[in-house]
Amino acid sequence: MVTPNMVKALPTLQQVRTALEHTDYYREHIVHLHQYESQSFVLVGTGRGWALIEGYLLKPTIARDCFFKTFWPHFLILGTALPSFALVLISCERFCAVLTPATYNIIFSGQRRAALLATIPLGGLLTVAIGGLSTLGAAGDRIVANHYCAIITSTALW
Repeated sequence: MVTPNMVKALPTLQQVRTALEHTDYYREHIVHLHQYESQSFVLVGTGRGWALIEGYLLKPTIARDCFFKTFWPHFLILGTALPSFALVLISCERFCAVLTPATYNIIFSGQRRAALLATIPLGGLLTVAIGGLSTLGAAGDRIVANHYCAIITSTALW
């Protein structure tokens, strides 16, 4: 059985290679985000592919094991959360620049901009930590059908 992420891994590797060869792409924020997301999908596809080769992909497990004994749910969470957080920050920056330029110069300059950018990985770590904490207790004992370990099956339902 071939999963969608395994199929997506090959064109994604091509995108990463293209981005590395054409350094002018790095000037765009979105390309950085897309590259990170692409790398996370490659890792997810690799993990699920390995589970398929080893023969345990389609065997039942519990949510806690999905989160703590496989590596790809973390990359799924970070691959979607980090670009989302960055896009929210970029959007706020653009709105502020257009609507109130004086405020923009105060908030998004120098060390304050660096501090705001630092909130993106911190938000990602917080998101992964919440995902891990959600599997503690009875919520983590929920049986899931396979080791595909999507975000919804590797964290608590709440």
